[in-house]
Amino acid sequence: MEENERRFEQDIESYLLSEDGGYVKGYPKDVDRECALNKKDLFTFIENSQMNELERYKNAFPDDYEDRFIKRFNEEVAQRGIIDVVRNGIT
Repeated sequence: MEENERRFEQDIESYLLSEDGGYVKGYPKDVDRECALNKKDLFTFIENSQMNELERYKNAFPDDYEDRFIKRFNEEVAQRGIIDVVRNGIT
């Protein structure tokens, strides 16, 4: 890759990661390749947006709430699609 392309790529990434861009940098080590999902980011989002519901879920399944949630999430995405799941949630 030429230096000017590398610089352009860095500028785009810098903007996206700035306050104006609103993105958070992800890392390959955080992705569960089996389910193609960044579990860390997913649970951070749920904790920040739906803490009460997550606490109820944790209480119902204290030993394996993350695995059970991921399984249910993937089933719903396979059935309804990611956009519908994100917009309308899981019951």
